[in-house]
Amino acid sequence: MKLSAVARPLSKSVFGTSAKSFSTSSIASTRLRPGIAIRPPIPPTVKNIEVSDNHPLWQFFSEKKFLRAADELSKAGRPWTIQELRRKSFEDLHTIWYVCVKERNILEREGRIYQIYHDSDSNPFSRQSAKVRDTMWRIRHVLAERQTAWENSLSDFKENYTDLIADFENGYLNADDSLDAEMEARLERFLNAFYGIKQAEDISPSVVDTNFINGVKVAAKLKLARFEGTLDQPSAEAFGEGPRDVIEAYELYLAPHSPEGIQSTASALLNKRNDSPNYSPIPKYLEIEVLSNHIKEMIGEEKPAEL
Repeated sequence: MKLSAVARPLSKSVFGTSAKSFSTSSIASTRLRPGIAIRPPIPPTVKNIEVSDNHPLWQFFSEKKFLRAADELSKAGRPWTIQELRRKSFEDLHTIWYVCVKERNILEREGRIYQIYHDSDSNPFSRQSAKVRDTMWRIRHVLAERQTAWENSLSDFKENYTDLIADFENGYLNADDSLDAEMEARLERFLNAFYGIKQAEDISPSVVDTNFINGVKVAAKLKLARFEGTLDQPSAEAFGEGPRDVIEAYELYLAPHSPEGIQSTASALLNKRNDSPNYSPIPKYLEIEVLSNHIKEMIGEEKPAEL
């Protein structure tokens, strides 16, 4: 086979056009174009730059101004007083603090630019930043006051812990039957304050610890003691010394705060005892694990079925 026979197909592209003809046609089309004028480059200006209104760097500008005038700073107001800050919640103080941080960042940028254009030691932006800093120091002062007050109250709480519980139990058990609704609310606040137990619907397996279990047991005993006179004889005898383990205590804690609610729960627990005569009470070292699993099962049963 001759070399020319092999080389001939390779001189064409896959589209059937030779490399030579493609190059010639490209040059020809270029020559047919009108003359291209060489213009000077466009100098960059601010007008040629588009910045999104949501750009995060706008946080360092006040109303998108390059530099505020001195009279605008005079309208910014005075620092917050300690007396005013004492009346604010923690959320409000948190908000004011970060507003101050943002304002100081803006003033710092403006102050640096002002020093570039003004050879002067007098910087209105630095003076305004000092006022904002006064507010921030006063916020810290108020928070320190609250921290000290909380530590002192916690110390008193620990010293009088037993007396406070005894006072609540006495008032709860001796309250008139007509005050059941009020006593229920007081019991909820008591459990939250002393044991950190929140509303029953907010309970999850992750909150179960020793303090939670102690609170559940206290709530069960208090409910049984308050409604002891309304229980039937089998229930009164079975629960005369309180629930036998943490599961029974938790069920009584969840029981409606009424004679009917406690009686219904006590009867159901008594039936479970009769159905399982060989049941062994849960040992103390397994209480957290068993109660967590029990709550997990209850939450799973309450979830609606998936469609």
